[in-house]
Amino acid sequence: MTKLRIIVAIISVILLIALIVFVRSLRGPGVPADEGSNLRPASSEALRVVALIADAGGFEPNFIVREADFENSPIAYAAVRKIDGEYGRVIVYDGARFQWADGVVNWYEIAIMAHEIGHHVGGHVLVNNRPQHDQELEADRFAGFIVAKLGGTMEQAHRMTQMFSILETEVHPGRLERMRAVEEGWLLGKQAFCAPSWVSPPHLSGGRTCRLALRCGERGPVLARACRGPDGAWTWGE
Repeated sequence: MTKLRIIVAIISVILLIALIVFVRSLRGPGVPADEGSNLRPASSEALRVVALIADAGGFEPNFIVREADFENSPIAYAAVRKIDGEYGRVIVYDGARFQWADGVVNWYEIAIMAHEIGHHVGGHVLVNNRPQHDQELEADRFAGFIVAKLGGTMEQAHRMTQMFSILETEVHPGRLERMRAVEEGWLLGKQAFCAPSWVSPPHLSGGRTCRLALRCGERGPVLARACRGPDGAWTWGE
């Protein structure tokens, strides 16, 4: 009986450790030790931003969004947990560092919220089995992608990187690497809805019929000229 009790005790300890590890894995890659005090409902602007991001990404905005006060932490974090009796995908942001005002939302705030949603979309808060830097860069790419889909410029997508550390840390890559990830996502977002379209009627140029059109460039739509060849096919000109 003594040996059986020892075995049961060992198994109980192992299960308890496994449970603790699992619960901690649900904290999400950006959850600070100080998870924020005075947890309260999110502002209407924050909820509107989440809805815009979800619409641009093509998914339902089924997130629990809350505002909190932090003393020393990231500006926001993503996690899966129970809040106010509701269990689900959580986003908590620092109310003091989001300048919601009169219904106006800036690109900095959109990109930050998109980054946190990117952690949920990437499954980072459920299975923490990838390097931390890879997860952060993936969320940065998603933020850049969303800003592009919502019509923002690359400069506007980069605004959130102003708060990033220049040097890499154990949790986050350095600022330049993160800026490149944002840019990659932004370019993908531009290409996702870029389609050639005519912008002028046909005109003769050098004996050929030509038209001005918007074509897909590396950084989104660019103005170019297309001319019709002897075989009737349109080709891009200089």
